Amino acid sequence: MNYFYFMRRYHLFVLALSVGLAIAGCNSAKPEPKAWNPVKKSYPVLKDYQLKLYPVGNKEFAAGQNADLSLCLRNFGKKQIRIDEWHMNEQDNIRIYYHPWQDDLFTFEPSKWTVVNPDFKQPINHFQLVLLPNNSVIITKPLPFVKTLKPSGDGSERRLLMVAELTLKSVTVRSSIFSITVKEQSAQMPK
Repeated sequence: MNYFYFMRRYHLFVLALSVGLAIAGCNSAKPEPKAWNPVKKSYPVLKDYQLKLYPVGNKEFAAGQNADLSLCLRNFGKKQIRIDEWHMNEQDNIRIYYHPWQDDLFTFEPSKWTVVNPDFKQPINHFQLVLLPNNSVIITKPLPFVKTLKPSGDGSERRLLMVAELTLKSVTVRSSIFSITVKEQSAQMPK
């Protein structure tokens, strides 16, 4: 009799365990994993940095054509710099100012220059940009206004003064005044 009593209890135990597992498996609601949100409302303001922004490469463009300006952001300091606010769409990190050429213009007053702010694409995503000492990043910035510019009255070329600056709030970096040249399309352009 002990055998039958043991088998009955064993079957009841297995049945109860099976029903319990079946009920537990029916719960299809899974907890949502917390997504990492790279967009913060504020970023730490950097202190004690030596970042420089300057143009590199071609600064001559054909009138009526699309133009892209390459800018270099270099860390000239002795320590690593981490910018948490860096936009994933890199051209959104740069604001451009331009002004018609003047031989006697040596100072930058933003109110007297034409500004080209980036068209921030939504959603605005950020990531960390880490620059080790003497390292740099190259940013290609479209210059949409060059397509509408005409060369000067004699038709040869037109020169513009420009300043580039970072759009970030955590770091303030602005280039020196530099110039670009817009030439007639038929003029020989460097490749």
